[in-house]
Amino acid sequence: MGAARFASGTYDTVLVGGPLMSEADRLAMRQAASGIPGVQLLDSSDDMMGLFEAADAVVSMGGYNSVGEILSARVPALIVPRVHPRREQLIRANLLSERGAVAMLNPYDLSADAMRAAIRSLLYRRDQMAALPMTGLSGFLEALSDDPAAPPVDRRFGAVTRLPVAAPGGSSVSIPAAIPAMSRSESAAVDWA
Repeated sequence: MGAARFASGTYDTVLVGGPLMSEADRLAMRQAASGIPGVQLLDSSDDMMGLFEAADAVVSMGGYNSVGEILSARVPALIVPRVHPRREQLIRANLLSERGAVAMLNPYDLSADAMRAAIRSLLYRRDQMAALPMTGLSGFLEALSDDPAAPPVDRRFGAVTRLPVAAPGGSSVSIPAAIPAMSRSESAAVDWA
């Protein structure tokens, strides 16, 4: 889309409804977008990663898979999370926004003007967005841990047990204390071997 084209009011937009969008919502989206130049509507796409990689910016609700693809594509993103019936998108968006990896617009503050301003800001500061290292499990555990050198802790049954875990390359990783203990019923469904 490009910041200059956005500022002038001429830009291309691809709206993807997604496979779970109701037919009534699809119809409302089509009606709202009809007559607006540069808007392309897709019911869904088998190549969201390709769409993200081709975009100058992405606006998303912040679902788990979408955020993973957005971060992998390293495309500037504005997350407007869903807050009902679950708050997981809001939690994810807050954490990533605090780290500078995405911009977030609280859905309670959502308006056309707020969305326009957030997208414009995103396009103008696209080179300032923080890139998270996409280094798999070892990078994930290290990023979450306050002390990457601390040995992992097993809290399955309320007891604290040290587990020998090594990251690729022989370095040790820490499972942070922030990961909550599992109850006996939860742990029965997990292969701990």
